[in-house]
Parts: sequence; structure tokens; C-alpha cells
Amino acid sequence: MLVKEYLSVGTFDEAIDDQFQLKRRGFVPRIMSCNFLMNHVTEHEKVDMALAIYGHLKMSGLNPNDYSSGILLKALYRKGNYEQARDVFREMVEVGVNPNAFNCSTYIEGLCSHKRSDSGYEALRAFRAAKWPIDTFAYTAVIHRFCSEMKLKEAMEVLFDMVNEGVAPDVYTYGALIHAYCKTRNLLQSLALHKDMVSNGIKTNCVILSSILQCMCEMGMVSQAVDQFKEFRDLGIFLDEVLYNIVVDALCKLEKLEEAVELLNEMQG
Repeated sequence: MLVKEYLSVGTFDEAIDDQFQLKRRGFVPRIMSCNFLMNHVTEHEKVDMALAIYGHLKMSGLNPNDYSSGILLKALYRKGNYEQARDVFREMVEVGVNPNAFNCSTYIEGLCSHKRSDSGYEALRAFRAAKWPIDTFAYTAVIHRFCSEMKLKEAMEVLFDMVNEGVAPDVYTYGALIHAYCKTRNLLQSLALHKDMVSNGIKTNCVILSSILQCMCEMGMVSQAVDQFKEFRDLGIFLDEVLYNIVVDALCKLEKLEEAVELLNEMQG
């Protein structure tokens, strides 16, 4: 309880001291409490503290579990210690802790977030070959990184692999691909991906729709963008101010000022 109180007011050193004073008082800290503390300081960018907690944990005779290892991996990646993260993952396997989806995803996402898309994909395939659990988040992390680097052929290859392995893409998976194809003005591929997403029962969102409509406008397809907006609206899809503003601007370019004003009033109403 005291640990949570210390954390709530940002006194991290006191929280750590209180947690490990238990050992000196003859009590063994629970691994769940240590994990909670380690995750909390990591989320507040106190990476060195997280590493220190992990060290204390091992010195106290507690056996880190798969969640402990996942948090440590996250902390190491935030610090940029790629080699140490790899060593931790290897050590985890060697001591008999089977990596779970969280561990695998954290490892892969860490590589991808530091612009190592090829290494992230290589790790994903290696984990899959080892029959370790790979979830949607791991695949999406690789796809997102490839899209950020505009390696769209590779991103689509990961999507096909994902589907073939029976892992369902989500709105973020499709969103990264659609946004990237819109940036290259490949509208047909963007619309094809959007259609595939919706047909799989995944609800679209305003970010994706904004990318599509903005792409249309940039390609000179202003009338089509307005028509597409109206179609989305008639389907009952939630449309935010960004989408309205894109279409209002499009209507102004078409010199349909009355319709633009009407849409503005609709948005504000």
C-alpha cells in the first residue's frame, strides 16, 4: 500500500526503498509487487531505476517471471541497450522461462521502434519457427516500421504472412498500410485495403478516412472526395472535425460555397 502511495506522488526512490525493506524485516517481496513497481518507473522514463529493481529482485532470491522479463526488455530498449536486451531474452529462455506473447512483442517492438525493421522481422520469423506465441501487436509493429520507411512491399509481405499464420490484423495494422499507400498516392491500393478491412468486420476510424480523403484531394479528385465523405456519413460512420474540414475545403475549391457553409453548420451543430 505504501509503495502505491509513494508512486502516486512521484517519490520513486522511497517506493523502491520501502519495497526492499521488506526483505530486511524478514518478509519476501511478492514478484507481482516488484513487477508493478518496475513497470511504473519504466513508464515514467526512470529506466535506470527499473534496472536496479530487477537487480534487487534477483539478489533477493526471487525468480523473475515472464512478465518481469518483458518489463526489463522494455526498459532496456528505452535506454537503447539492444545487446543487453538480446542477452536478457536469451537468459530467460536458458533458465526455462518460456517467452509469452508479451515478451516476444516487446522484443520485436523494441527493435522496430529504434528503426531496425529488418531485425524486427527476422526476430518475428525466428520466434515463429520456435513455436513461440506471436500476436497481432508484434506483426503490426513490424508493418508499421516498414511503412514508416516506405518499404511497402515488405509491409505487405508481413501482412500476408500474418494472415497465413491465422493471426488477425486489426485497425492499426490496416491503418499503417492505408496511410503509407495514401502518402504514395496509390489510392487504389488504399481503397482495396480499406474494403478488405471492413469486410473482415473491422470498424474504420477517422484517421484512416482522413488519409483517404486527403489523398483524393491531393490527386485532384475533389468531387470524388466529397462524394466519398457523403457515403461515409450516410453509412453512419463517426466523422470528426478533421474530416469535415477536408471536405469543406474541397467544396470551396469546387466553388460550392452554400454546400460548404451547410456542412460547417452541420459540424458545429
